[in-house]
Amino acid sequence: MLSSDALSAVKKCLRGGLWMSTSFSGADFVSTGLGYLQLDLQRCFDLTSLQDGGGGLHVFHTCDIDESARKVLLSHLGPSRSSHVFGDVCSRLEPRARLRAETLANNALLEADQGLERSPAEFLKANDALFADVWSIISAAELREKSFSYRHNRDC
Repeated sequence: MLSSDALSAVKKCLRGGLWMSTSFSGADFVSTGLGYLQLDLQRCFDLTSLQDGGGGLHVFHTCDIDESARKVLLSHLGPSRSSHVFGDVCSRLEPRARLRAETLANNALLEADQGLERSPAEFLKANDALFADVWSIISAAELREKSFSYRHNRDC
């Protein structure tokens, strides 16, 4: 049950328009939940004009490398339907940066597969270091303007 303050804040966000995107989306329960909340609020509080005035939930893009997850994302209807469904979150990276990021990630997976015993603290430290290294590559890279959208079957 939403408190009256939380309900008021959600209604205000939806009236003004709530734009969102998710990466590593999976089934995208976040936008699905917000979509159902919007539909319920429209029925209960006469917010039927949300979409007409630019308000409501707008999902710009979702993204998942897993084909079955993308099928779920493509099946979404109503407010949680995304304008674009992309595959690999790294697909917009220039090729050299993408190769460097993938090499770092693959090396980390190989190291993990070798069965090295690590304490939880060591694992977290290694994971944080990997994230920092990959993020430095991604943030310094040139991004391609477009990426393949499974919603439109073309680069968008």
